[in-house]
Amino acid sequence: MRVWKRGYKLILRYSHGGVRFANEFYDLKADPRETTNLCESPQQKIVKQVTAQLNEFFTKYTVPAHDGLHLEDQPMATPASPCCWP
Repeated sequence: MRVWKRGYKLILRYSHGGVRFANEFYDLKADPRETTNLCESPQQKIVKQVTAQLNEFFTKYTVPAHDGLHLEDQPMATPASPCCWP
């Protein structure tokens, strides 16, 4: 999930199948090409604020059966799936 706020960009990645991926946070004014991940930087306060806002949004609007966090419960794509048209 990506979210932009006042010149910042936050990318949160959720673990799946025991694999965890790194989150990313960029200051788009100082780093418009997104080359320096600030997720573990002194700007962590902003990361926490934006993460809290994003989590609040998902708490309010998420449909649990379709949240994307429970992929093991979702049907597998097959060649007949609409997303797999030739």
